[in-house]
Amino acid sequence: MVEDIGRALPPGRIRLSVPAQAVRSDLDPDAFGIVLRNLLENALRHGSEGVPVDVTLLATGVLTVENDSAVLSAETLARLTGRFERGGGRGDGSGLGLAIVAAIAERVGGSVTLRSPRPGSDSGFYVAVQLPVDPVAPSIEAVTR
Repeated sequence: MVEDIGRALPPGRIRLSVPAQAVRSDLDPDAFGIVLRNLLENALRHGSEGVPVDVTLLATGVLTVENDSAVLSAETLARLTGRFERGGGRGDGSGLGLAIVAAIAERVGGSVTLRSPRPGSDSGFYVAVQLPVDPVAPSIEAVTR
């Protein structure tokens, strides 16, 4: 999906970081695609042009998307996952992207965290979605005890 969206963008506009090992989840692949596409399109639409959008998937099942943008107020952050809410910025959109992400996360027992500014910066927007991951199989030692 990142490659698909990135084809229409200048090189380096999206930076992707994934763990070396596969992240196993029972989340429907289409639902994951909707989450990723909504987050990525929002980050590109509302972020500073020419500044990379960072997409990271951690082995723990946390998906983060960060962009550079003006800082959003705590009041704005609190309402962004509501339907038809927009944080401002340029571009069009219906204000449903983050509401859909939050609904999917809630249905699978996950969570959504929004921050502005992004961690370690004085600007930008950060969203983290905790996705369900398959538990690690017990070690052979643990099974034989």
